[in-house]
Amino acid sequence: MPSKLNDTKRSVLAGAASRTNLRVLPVPETLKVSEATVDKMVRELLGAGLVAETPAHESDVVWREADGAAVTLVITDTGLAAIGIEPGATPVETPAPDAKTSKQDAIVAMLRRPQGASIEEMTAATGWLPHSVRGWMSGAAKKRLGLELVSEKDGSGTRRYHVAALRQSAET
Repeated sequence: MPSKLNDTKRSVLAGAASRTNLRVLPVPETLKVSEATVDKMVRELLGAGLVAETPAHESDVVWREADGAAVTLVITDTGLAAIGIEPGATPVETPAPDAKTSKQDAIVAMLRRPQGASIEEMTAATGWLPHSVRGWMSGAAKKRLGLELVSEKDGSGTRRYHVAALRQSAET
């Protein structure tokens, strides 16, 4: 596993982790990289064991053809661990990002999921440092957006944050 992922690879892995089917493709539209760069990056992720090939379904984006069968890519448990997400955690499908999706929008969507988000997941999705995520939560989220955030530790001891009203409605 690479010792450090760049922001682009981290964004690709975070995008896959946010999908219920864990598919890597298509890469987030917010990434402004060429097809050649995506191809090279995905090959590096494959070589590092962070993503793996799997048979493609009809609705999947095809990575390549192998022996006459379509193949796509999924994030592996190693890939999930590399971006700070516990393998086996059930992802909740978030809306597909469009070109206008901001980092703030990505974090708010993560905080609105029933399981919320950890600092590690938010840093993986945005490329921000942990202190920047914490600062955003106390500044922009609470003061400017008026979100009431709740912090709890899950069963594995990881601190997770979520929007209070959503969490209450999910528990009832």
